[in-house]
Formats: sequence, C-alpha cells, structure tokens
Amino acid sequence: MSSGARQVHGSPQRACRMMKLMRLTQEAIVRETELFAMLEGAGDAAFVVDQGGMIRFWNRSAEKLLGWRSTEVLNRHCAAILEGTDCTGAEVCRPECAVMEIARRFTEITAYDLKAKTASGGNKWVNVSVIVARSEPEGARLLVHLLRDIDARKQLENLTKEIAIHVGQLTGQQAEQLVAPGRAPAPTIELTPQERRIVQLLSQGRSTTAISRELQISPVTARNHVQHILRKLGAHTRLEAVMRAAEERLL
Repeated sequence: MSSGARQVHGSPQRACRMMKLMRLTQEAIVRETELFAMLEGAGDAAFVVDQGGMIRFWNRSAEKLLGWRSTEVLNRHCAAILEGTDCTGAEVCRPECAVMEIARRFTEITAYDLKAKTASGGNKWVNVSVIVARSEPEGARLLVHLLRDIDARKQLENLTKEIAIHVGQLTGQQAEQLVAPGRAPAPTIELTPQERRIVQLLSQGRSTTAISRELQISPVTARNHVQHILRKLGAHTRLEAVMRAAEERLL
C-alpha cells in the first residue's frame, strides 16, 4: 500500500479522535463554567488551581478575605500569592506542593490551617478545604480551595497558650496539659449512595439539569435529592453542603 493510501486511510481515524477531543473539551468548558458560577455566587472565599498550581479562578469573597483582586492573581502560581506557612513557620505553599502531589495520587486531602499572605503585606490565618474536581479532558483535574477565616480563633489560641505557659511556670504543668483539646466527635452524617454521587457532582459545579442528565433522573428528582442533602448536612447553599461533606469525608 502506498504512503498516500495509508494517509487517506488514516484521515477518518484522526478526524474521529479530533472530534472526540473537541467534544470532551467543550463538555469540560461547560462543567468549568458551572463550577466557577457556583463558587462566585457563594459567600465563602474560594479559588481554583490547575494541577500545575496556576490560579484559574478567584472569587469576590477571596478578594475580600485576602485583599488580592482576581486580575492580580489569575494565571499566577498560588504559592507566589499566598506564601503560606504552618503554625511552626514551616513553608506550606511552594512549587513542589504536597497538596498537588496528593491530588495526583487520588488520595483524600484533609483540611488544614494556613497562615496566608494578604495583599497589604500582612498575614491571615485560614482553614483550607480542598476538593478535587474532574473538570478537564484527558483526566486532568482542578483543585478547589475553600477558605474560612480563623484569624480570631488562632489569636485566641496563641493568647491562651501564652497564659498557660505563665500558669505552668507557677504550677509545674506543661502548657499542652493546660490547653489540651476536649472536643467531642461530631455525629456521623448518613447519605445514601445516590446522595453521595450527587454531592460529588455538586463539588464539580454541576447544575441540577446536568446532574439529572448524568444520573438519568428527572430534574425534579435531582432537585429533591439536593434539598434532602442540604437538610441532612445542615447547609443553606450547595457550596456549604460540599464543604460540610468534605469535612465529614463524604466525598
């Protein structure tokens, strides 16, 4: 067979692959748009990075919390913006990010406290929950970071620790013994397998219509499931439900 014949024979296959890739890309754009719209409408601070750590989305609540405008952070590495450290001062945000590595291994990412840099040059303590959203073709992922302001709590903890140290000097007790946490475990929340699937889709920013198509159920049924999930999780918004589900390790 001549090279010309092989080229003609291969063209339909290449065209088919290109069409499939274009379709997957279009679907990914729709999912990404839905995800960003959900995060923008939420009251919680949120930003999204790709697997390379580049910021793809930054909502108004994140701007209010940390002071950075979206135009200042988009397409920049999150480590260069946040310069985050832990309670010991150790660097958390860096190009070789542990969170990124965990996401690549499809391992669960637990919430963590981070001392983040603000646009004014100061620092703010935030609690970070990370949700992996499958929003791109070819298995690529987006990492949704949800931020909660815990600055006041951290300041109180530090003050309590300082007081405990002084008391310890008088009593001979260690500061850790005086301020040992005594939190009771939260009650377990039970979701049905279908509700878990819907929460997973909500974490990807899917709309009610998209969820009904994905699960082959009616939009009314999908909407009813979402309402049940909100009640079970004690949430008022879909994003709040996703955050609560992440905390309860339901994702």
